[in-house]
Amino acid sequence: MRTNLVGALETMLKLQRWNSLPRLETWVEAENAAYVTHVGYALGRQMGLSSAQLRCLLMRSLLKSLNKHILTDVPVPMRERLNAQTNGAIWRQFVNDSAAETSRLFPRLIAEEIGRYLTDAPSYSVEGVDENDAGARARVEGLIEYARAKVAVAECQVNEKIFEKDYAETRSRLEERIKKISGHEEYDRCFNALLSYLAPIRQMKYLRRWNRVNRNVPTSVLGHTYVVSVVAISFCLLRETRDKLAGIGDDFAEQVMLRALFHDVPEGLTGDLIAPVKKRLAAINTDAWAELEAGVLRDFVKTAPEGVREDMKAYRLLKNLSLERPYSIDSLVKDSDILAAVAECLYEKQCGNIDAEMASAYESYSLELRRSEWSCVRDLRDVVSAEWEALRS
Repeated sequence: MRTNLVGALETMLKLQRWNSLPRLETWVEAENAAYVTHVGYALGRQMGLSSAQLRCLLMRSLLKSLNKHILTDVPVPMRERLNAQTNGAIWRQFVNDSAAETSRLFPRLIAEEIGRYLTDAPSYSVEGVDENDAGARARVEGLIEYARAKVAVAECQVNEKIFEKDYAETRSRLEERIKKISGHEEYDRCFNALLSYLAPIRQMKYLRRWNRVNRNVPTSVLGHTYVVSVVAISFCLLRETRDKLAGIGDDFAEQVMLRALFHDVPEGLTGDLIAPVKKRLAAINTDAWAELEAGVLRDFVKTAPEGVREDMKAYRLLKNLSLERPYSIDSLVKDSDILAAVAECLYEKQCGNIDAEMASAYESYSLELRRSEWSCVRDLRDVVSAEWEALRS
């Protein structure tokens, strides 16, 4: 196991869920975490969570999952039996030890802040609320737990069509867990109203990146979204970012995370159209694809709950990312996006499976990152570059 963030994210792109059961539809942890976060955010916006609570929800949902690069996917029945034997002590210690190790993947300046979101009993505080007020955290934790369980139920329902015996009991257990979550009736009502809106986001799980390349470490658009979001989190907590974006508003960290989470949502609607194809279409008709995409996006926005629509408009969540404005939210998230692509090239090279397309992409992307105004971007780019160069020798 490589002891850096780049290596941990690779594990998240590889780690298959429900690994002890036969699968019709497979999900990796990165895909699950990104989708759960989308579900939790949409529900939180529907339920009237404050901006500070939504920020904590995004952070907790994305970062908590990163512990899986150590915890892996221990089957729930085995975990429950282990907890019964020890009153939960061993698993709780395992989670907390993993949290401590995971927080060390990040720069020392933010490791403690990251760690507050990773432990079994999180200690993050909700701004504007007494940090000792457990109620504010409890509402965030309840929403995340609900989102995780509902997404897991959906996984069961797909696989249960073929492997009924293997999944029926698991689904039933998950549904019982949902009934124990405070406010689950209202959450159910809101979730059922979100199904049309969530469908294209879930669709991102099926869109394979670098689709012309035979991949050893295949990544979906949804899995890529997770990597971009975690990288963006680490950047938006650093002092350099806080100083540069302070004038944008107190919610800039929330904006960064939402921009990362939504940056490829249009591909869930149009498919992952690669750049060379877009260029060929533009050569025939400059506006045709842009007009088609705009129409599809307008239809999608209509399915979003009111609060999410407000954020889409206020934060430009469905607009293309741009590097034109230095020290902007766009440039930070776009650089995170490019870093994720560079890391994907590295993962393939480590498998001895780097073809001309990905090698060329790596060189051009790496050069672009070297020119970034953000020192944190250049630093992480250097980590990837060092591993890339080590493979040449």
